Amino acid sequence: MNINIRKAQPDDVRFVIPMIYSSGPHEFDYVLNAGNKTAHDYLSFAFPTKLGAQCHRVFTVATIHDQVVGVAAFYSGLDYSRLNLEGAWNVLRFYGLRNTIKIGQRSEQLETIIPRPEADAGFINQVGVREEFRSSGVGTALIQHLTEHAREIELRKCVLDVAMTNPRAQALYERLMFKVVQENPWKHLHVADVPGQRRMALEL
Repeated sequence: MNINIRKAQPDDVRFVIPMIYSSGPHEFDYVLNAGNKTAHDYLSFAFPTKLGAQCHRVFTVATIHDQVVGVAAFYSGLDYSRLNLEGAWNVLRFYGLRNTIKIGQRSEQLETIIPRPEADAGFINQVGVREEFRSSGVGTALIQHLTEHAREIELRKCVLDVAMTNPRAQALYERLMFKVVQENPWKHLHVADVPGQRRMALEL
C-alpha cells in the first residue's frame, strides 16, 4: 500500500475533521463544547484559517490513492505560545467573549495533563487515522515523517501525549522508540471525565 505524505490544505477540512476529533474526543468536547456550538463546529471553522494550533498550516496528511486517510499536527515548543495566542483570537471570533473565558479556563486545566513542550522539542499531536485504514501503517508513516522533519530542523527531541486509556496507540509509539517520561492523571473529575495522559519522548 503506497502511503503519500503532504502538507494539509484548507480544502482538506471535510476529510480531516473526524480524524482530528478522534485523536481526543473527551478533551475536545470538554474544552470546545460551549454555548450552542460543538468541538466539531470549531474545528471546522479553525482548520481553513491560518491561525492557531487547529489551522491547516500545522497539519500534515497521509493519502492513499489521493484519499486523505490520516492527519497529524506538528510544531515546535518555540511556536507554542504564538499558536495559543492566535487560537485565542479564533476562539473569540467564533464563540464570543463569555464563552471564550470559559474555554480559556478549561484549556488551563487541560494543560495539567498535556503540558506545553520545551522550546527545543517538536510536538506531535492531533494524530488521527480513518477507521478502515488503522493498522495499515498510516500512523507509523506520519510519525516517522514528522520525526525526520524535526531532525532536519535540528530539534533535540519529539514529544507527544497518549491517553492512559489507549494502550494500542502507546504500543505504536513505543515501537517507534518513544518512551514514557511523565504520567499526568486528570485531577478534575468533579467537572469532567477526561482520561489522564502519558507524555512520551523520542531523543533525536
